[in-house]
Amino acid sequence: FLYNKKPLSARALRGFLLLQTLDPRLWYDLLIGPTPYSLATSKVFCNFCPGYCCYRLKGSTLLITAEDINRIGRHLQISDGQVRRQFLEGKNTFKNKEDGSCIFLADGRISKRCTIHRAQPRQCMDFPYDQPCPYLEREDLLKVIEHRIERSLGLRQQDGNDDT
Repeated sequence: FLYNKKPLSARALRGFLLLQTLDPRLWYDLLIGPTPYSLATSKVFCNFCPGYCCYRLKGSTLLITAEDINRIGRHLQISDGQVRRQFLEGKNTFKNKEDGSCIFLADGRISKRCTIHRAQPRQCMDFPYDQPCPYLEREDLLKVIEHRIERSLGLRQQDGNDDT
């Protein structure tokens, strides 16, 4: 192996090969210094999440595009018009269940709750936009959503304290 047209020593080659197997964040830690701590910095956590981001908070809107509608229609094998009539509120956001959750969120499951995961809207695919999950970093958001999730999983009775 050559680096800047010079052969690498065996030790340098071993180090280079080791770096190739590491997560890029570890490279940064080794070369630059440790990165700030974050509870969830990758989408791997999403595989085990009960769907925190699938509950509508006051003032928030999930933007559904025509491309999203078409993808969902093909997934459900219905027309774009049927998707709009059955699942959309207004022109560009999903209807919600009584607890404020997305109409496509399955109750009674602890993970993999999105029933249209393979066809989910772009905004859902991209969340949390290469940032740490705000529901794990901010207690105020988690406090608003937590009791709704517990109820949908059958872990809590209806208490009338819905912050929808």
